Amino acid sequence: MSRIGNKPIIIPDNATLKVGEGNTISVKGPKGDLTRTISPNIVLQIEGNTLTINNSSAQKSDKSLHGLSRALLYNMIVGVTEGYQKQLQIVGTGYKANVEGDILELNLGKSHVIYIKLPPEISLTVVIQKGKMPTIILTVMGMDKELVGLVAAKIREQKPPEPYITKRNNTQKGIRCIGEILVGKMKKDGK
Repeated sequence: MSRIGNKPIIIPDNATLKVGEGNTISVKGPKGDLTRTISPNIVLQIEGNTLTINNSSAQKSDKSLHGLSRALLYNMIVGVTEGYQKQLQIVGTGYKANVEGDILELNLGKSHVIYIKLPPEISLTVVIQKGKMPTIILTVMGMDKELVGLVAAKIREQKPPEPYITKRNNTQKGIRCIGEILVGKMKKDGK
């Protein structure tokens, strides 16, 4: 029995959910529409504005898909009604970020400029915060939670945060998620 799979999903008034052939689910809302196909052994029941997910088989593989299917459907409903966002922080002197249409341009202290093409479903904003060490806040927004996380991970892998902390500025340069806890190592300054 999956505890997550047994939780009912409340469908908001501004979202509509339709189940098609082959367990193809389409969800429409104010932000757009998403479609996904789930396992045929998962049974969906819609009563009013409540969606319940049941498992029709006792096989181990189908039991593991019960909670996953519920989580995916819940993420789709939240995505088309509220949307998802992930914030990244770029810390480092001389680092720059700029968005031109669907191209993200990153200058991260390398010998070349990095260009990342953004999917059409994703929007990105850049905010520069002044201070002792300037930081750049990138906000990745979209209605597909999986795609938002994938784009944020692709940006982060261009310059992961350094593990070493210097005594001068006490920061770790690189790209990190806001709220991410970094374990730092002290840099050896001795001779």
